[in-house]
Amino acid sequence: LNAIKSTIESVDFTAQSFSEHDIRCQLPALLVNPSVKVLHMPLNRLDHVSAKCIAMMLERNDVGVGPPVEELHLSHVHEKGDEPTCEGFIEIISALGNSTRVKKLVISDPNLNYSEVSSISSILFNIKSLSSLVLRDCGINHKGLSKISCAIASNESLESLDVSNN
Repeated sequence: LNAIKSTIESVDFTAQSFSEHDIRCQLPALLVNPSVKVLHMPLNRLDHVSAKCIAMMLERNDVGVGPPVEELHLSHVHEKGDEPTCEGFIEIISALGNSTRVKKLVISDPNLNYSEVSSISSILFNIKSLSSLVLRDCGINHKGLSKISCAIASNESLESLDVSNN
């Protein structure tokens, strides 16, 4: 990422060939790349330091920290199945509440629990830049969808919501 002179608009770390170590080694280059607008992150391969770096980048990219990410794809919220939430999920979601650039958030995990859905809905009260939220195939139940609906009622920026196949 650092050595390439051309602009890179999309970075996808979801391929299984990227280890936790590989992703962590690429983060410094990502933080100084001014052209990345789309970022795909597998949360099950982020250590605590990497999650903190990404959270800081999202929270402070309006003041020049990190690339101007406009579209964030988060996958693998759980290591496997019903295991506990990956440690970076809550931190990254919380940072999005202060983001002024992220316009689209896509979360892919078939096992989101009510606590995780609550974290997502809580940022909808604050985030002013988000225009599209995709929570397709996340296993969100009626109670979780109600929580999202309440948060959306106070969000004036959201134009598109996809909660199909839940």
